[in-house]
Amino acid sequence: PGQYVASDPKGRAIMISAIEKQKLVYVMNRDSNNNTTISSPLSAHKSSTITFDCVGVDVGFDNPVFAALELSYENPSSATKNITYYELDLGLNHVTRRWTEEVTRKACCVRSLPGGSDGPSGVIIGGEDVIEYHN
Repeated sequence: PGQYVASDPKGRAIMISAIEKQKLVYVMNRDSNNNTTISSPLSAHKSSTITFDCVGVDVGFDNPVFAALELSYENPSSATKNITYYELDLGLNHVTRRWTEEVTRKACCVRSLPGGSDGPSGVIIGGEDVIEYHN
């Protein structure tokens, strides 16, 4: 993978996604000498899925969350485009697919919104003649 790279706004993790299927999440830490260390990859693969974009969602100091704009083609006659949220559980060192919402077929890009006192958090999904907000 490596087509898309997204980072958690607090710098705790990064997600690297391929166009099809593969997603890897790396936990970022600091050692005793204040050098950045990168963990072994945690997989969040999903078969029969094409990824259009991914971003890190601002959730404050909760577990890092990433949003990916995906097209599922398991059943080609009813292929849907979705925004899927992946959560990295820092305590268990595990990535889970938290929830999925269907979006317009015209969607092509995702941008993260600031959270906390700076804004509402969530993502904006853009496409031809359409902008959607999801939180």
